Amino acid sequence: MAKIDIIVPVYNTEKYIRQCIYSIQSQSFSDFRLILVDDGSTDNCGDICDEMAQNDKRIEVIHQLNGGLSVARNAGLKVSSSQYICFIDSDDVIHIDYLKHMYELITKWDAELVVCGYHTFGDNGPMGELSGAFGDQDIKVYTDISEYADSINDNAIKMVCVWNKLYRTELFHNIYFPEGKVYEDDYVYYKILDRSKKTVFTDAKLYEYRIQSGSISHEKYNLKMLNHIEAKGQQIQYFHKMKKQRLTEISLDAYMHWIWWNIENMKKEGMSYREIMKPYFKFLREAVLYLRPTKTFSVKKLLKYWYLAYIKQI
Repeated sequence: MAKIDIIVPVYNTEKYIRQCIYSIQSQSFSDFRLILVDDGSTDNCGDICDEMAQNDKRIEVIHQLNGGLSVARNAGLKVSSSQYICFIDSDDVIHIDYLKHMYELITKWDAELVVCGYHTFGDNGPMGELSGAFGDQDIKVYTDISEYADSINDNAIKMVCVWNKLYRTELFHNIYFPEGKVYEDDYVYYKILDRSKKTVFTDAKLYEYRIQSGSISHEKYNLKMLNHIEAKGQQIQYFHKMKKQRLTEISLDAYMHWIWWNIENMKKEGMSYREIMKPYFKFLREAVLYLRPTKTFSVKKLLKYWYLAYIKQI
């Protein structure tokens, strides 16, 4: 059994998939199993995956009908058997020491989760400088999610995505990605982070995230983007039930951010948003009842949220 299972959902990325797989095959840490989940690709991805698996016994290919990113990731989770697991997108690449460094950190600190830094690059642009990626890296170790709650709020992209992380597989016990949703990471990652009894953060940039102009996260506004609000609503309920007040506050802040972000984008598109947004404001009226004045949530801010929930007309 390999020490690490790597799950790569694959769908119509034939332009990039070889580069992604090569970066994994070239790892200085070689004790891994690469699970390629071909999610009904209509290009040559399926054939490329099979071809590369023939030449590398560490590669396993799953072919399935197209079900979306969540279905593909869940298929990988179902066959995972290693102690550790990570996710890599099929158009991204990783530093040659990505697995080595992440594995060293998770074992050194007896942690359940390790998070690293990353570079971004465009379809045709150069990747970030990977040489010297470690540098004078800053490493932080936390044993309680509340200790770095404000960082979650301020670094939403880094914190929410499931790539650029190494997990103990047991963190995903009975947790799967929601099918039929976009921004599926929003629905899952806060639960994983909350389960982790020890989490290590390194600012070493070991992951290369490709920004494609036509990707879901960079397409023209559409109502699928309301999934952000729905996921944050579930997050509010989760932390309220767990009696974690600061995390409930931060979750509500994020909920409000995505409400107004969606409204502003609907306005730009000339969409009628009032009826669409009514259910989300109805939930907001319930959620503000979870709040109380604290050192981190002032009376003034609490009154502002009550005003937005009960008085302000959208």
